[in-house]
Amino acid sequence: MKWLWLVFLALLGSPALAHSVAVDMDVFLRAGRLIVLMGGPGGQPLNNAKLEYVLFNEGGQTYRSPLPQVADGEYGAQAPKAAAGTYTLLLRDTTFQGEALEAQAVIAYPPSKPLRLTLPPSKVGAPDATLLIALTVAPVGLSLLVLVFILVSRPKPRALEAQVLEVKPLEESR
Repeated sequence: MKWLWLVFLALLGSPALAHSVAVDMDVFLRAGRLIVLMGGPGGQPLNNAKLEYVLFNEGGQTYRSPLPQVADGEYGAQAPKAAAGTYTLLLRDTTFQGEALEAQAVIAYPPSKPLRLTLPPSKVGAPDATLLIALTVAPVGLSLLVLVFILVSRPKPRALEAQVLEVKPLEESR
């Protein structure tokens, strides 16, 4: 039983190795800057990400820049001085070591309205289904085993012996 608790605590206390859920990113231009707002499943801002953008077209023009965090859930950099046209915008998140999640879309540049891109959940560091099943089934199985052991090893109740009590009449006192 100790080993099960140790495994559980180790998994609980380990750092996240990857994105476990999809991440929404709203992209737009504001005052000559390319802005990306990152939000989690509940819309809460996501901070401390390592983002970069790559903007390229079929003609071979490529613009690339890191997107440092400038506010809560907001990342931004100088917008590229690219000629108007059709480009592919790629956003890459390299926050977690060993993975680079990407979301991309073909856009008309410069964009006239906000664009939403979604980073998919990562497969790197995702929990193994076998491990999750073992962590779920083991405590249930162990509990049933303990219950059976308790019921089997319980002492059997002794039969009550019948006792005959002799009843004597009370003498009347005068």
